[in-house]
Amino acid sequence: HMANITTSCGFSLNGIENQAIHSFMNAFFPFANPISSYQLSNHIIPCEVERYRQAAKNHCHGVNATLQMDGWTGVNFCYLLAFMITT
Repeated sequence: HMANITTSCGFSLNGIENQAIHSFMNAFFPFANPISSYQLSNHIIPCEVERYRQAAKNHCHGVNATLQMDGWTGVNFCYLLAFMITT
């Protein structure tokens, strides 16, 4: 769920290593292993993206669909890509 929380709330990836986040996690999820921003950005988020991609492909299998994509560069020079499938 950390990938969804981080991306949907617009948190920075290195925010996961913030001491306040560690304190929150220890208080409410004491048995959860802490994760690093490296794990989040190089393993957890890509796995979630693949899960959503596969779900979209499965949902659209055998259906005519239109795929739209838009890309831009944010003010922080990060590249953003958005996809939308219309069936």
